[in-house]
Amino acid sequence: MGRYIIRRLLWAVVVVLCVSLITFLLAFAIPADPAKGIAGPHATPAVLMQIRHQLGLDRPLYYQYALYMWHLVHGNLGYSYINQLPVTQSILQRFPATAMIAIFGILFELLIGIPIGMISALRQYSVRDRAFTVFSLIGVSMPTFFLGMLLLYFFAFRISIFPNLGAYQGALHPLYFVLPGLTLGVTGAAWYSRMLRSKMLDILNADYVKAARAKGLPERVVVWRHIMRNAWSPIITLLGMDVGWFLGGVVVVEIVFGIPGIGWQAWQAIENLDHPMIMGTVEFAALLVVFANLVTDIAYTWLDPRVKYS
Repeated sequence: MGRYIIRRLLWAVVVVLCVSLITFLLAFAIPADPAKGIAGPHATPAVLMQIRHQLGLDRPLYYQYALYMWHLVHGNLGYSYINQLPVTQSILQRFPATAMIAIFGILFELLIGIPIGMISALRQYSVRDRAFTVFSLIGVSMPTFFLGMLLLYFFAFRISIFPNLGAYQGALHPLYFVLPGLTLGVTGAAWYSRMLRSKMLDILNADYVKAARAKGLPERVVVWRHIMRNAWSPIITLLGMDVGWFLGGVVVVEIVFGIPGIGWQAWQAIENLDHPMIMGTVEFAALLVVFANLVTDIAYTWLDPRVKYS
């Protein structure tokens, strides 16, 4: 296991390097001038030239990338073109809001998706199974922004149970993250329920399940000890992907609910051609995804001792 983790960490370095190179090339391939975005549309050529020189944009691309990688190795993601703050500081300031959305989103995914998947599998072709199938199809196909706007309209404007758009006061107020988390949770629960149902149906007719029932074990023991223990693998896979994706910033949800998280910051950076902020946000998201996948692989060995990594 130790060697496997070391190999994965080395591959994480390779992934980060590849992501940085691709992001750098895409950022500078945009046919626009960051200096004009900073100085304004009426800036003189002399001012634009001075800004490009201060930012190092007048140097060759290979030199700019080498300089960026040198700073990255030393833990420096650079300074934002717009607010002149360190990129690392800006990301860490926005991270608590994104982390709260991710926590609530994952919580709702599990609370909604797992019971639905279990009931659908144990009551196959029943009325509830068909109703949950319809729910899953709607949840998978409904756009996230549309669901978020519906929840915001009914529960914030009409009923006023949760705070309205633009009333965000910080990550220490959990009520601001219920609706964004539910928006992510409903969509994710649809996938969780379908994957769990499919996996449980494959296990229900297994020999060891029939043997457990033949021994006279209570149904709840059969379900939790023999069926669910072997049905967690697709849930863990989806969960690992969602953790990295959510923590990296969910742009649409943050914009719909007016929560200034990492995703919203990345969107503003793209609009303003803030190259250091774009690069830093993508690198941060890539690290979270790699770490989440590593934790997911390790969790497999805990759930199923038969899984071995060498």
